[in-house]
Amino acid sequence: MKVQHYQVSRKRKSRRRRMIAFRAAVILFVCLIVGGGVYLGLRLWGPLQTSPSSSESGSPQSNPPESADSGDAPAGSSSAADSSSRGGDTSAPANADYSILDDAVFVGNSVIDDLNTYNILPNSDFFARTGLTVTTVMTKSTVKGTVPVIDELNNKKYGKVILMFGLNELGWDYPSVFKEDYGKVIDAVRQRQPNAKIYIQSLLPVSAAASQKNTNNVNNPRIREYNALLKELAQEKKVVYLDVASALQDAQGNLPDEASADGIHPNIAYCHRWVDYIRDSLEQ
Repeated sequence: MKVQHYQVSRKRKSRRRRMIAFRAAVILFVCLIVGGGVYLGLRLWGPLQTSPSSSESGSPQSNPPESADSGDAPAGSSSAADSSSRGGDTSAPANADYSILDDAVFVGNSVIDDLNTYNILPNSDFFARTGLTVTTVMTKSTVKGTVPVIDELNNKKYGKVILMFGLNELGWDYPSVFKEDYGKVIDAVRQRQPNAKIYIQSLLPVSAAASQKNTNNVNNPRIREYNALLKELAQEKKVVYLDVASALQDAQGNLPDEASADGIHPNIAYCHRWVDYIRDSLEQ
């Protein structure tokens, strides 16, 4: 009887150990599933991060910096979800009249592309590419295009050509080369649009945090240095300089934190301020 009792007790203990091991395996499996789901969710729907891509600059540098733009998307390709992820009010101001820009074309990098993405100026044309510079505008097409961006101006007559370059050139070793190459862009625009009025815009400020981070030399002191060069260039080339930075910066000369999710690209509310400044300047 003692032997039989011992065997029964041993079987019970064995079953109990197997049950404990099974429960532990189930708990571990559930933890792995939940942990994997959380990780996947953060990767897919986590906060927008700006990952600089390689610069497309062709100008002389000792170590070409990465582009300040993120990604490499065609102009106007961002979805509504992508647009809203940059933060800010997504509604247009009541009774906003931007018809003075109906005959305008905007050419530049990803910051210009924001205006197209937000559809603030549906009657204007946009030719933009992430990472575009004053050199690659002569050789690179928009992602959906088949000709260099500059040659997109051959297909239609415009009353206004509004340019914005410089963000991706802040890391160049020689700012004077940037100014010289920008002058060549203006000359190329004149060849293709002899009757259009040409405008060059100042670089927009970045947030204090982005300026302090100083990725690829993107900081507000450097931006102000480049804007001084652009103002000189406008006078030399007899084009109009638009100080759009003044419409978006705070008292310290920074882009306010609420103006941008990444500290560089303004959200739709601040893009409206930007366009308001251009409209008001053209109406004067």
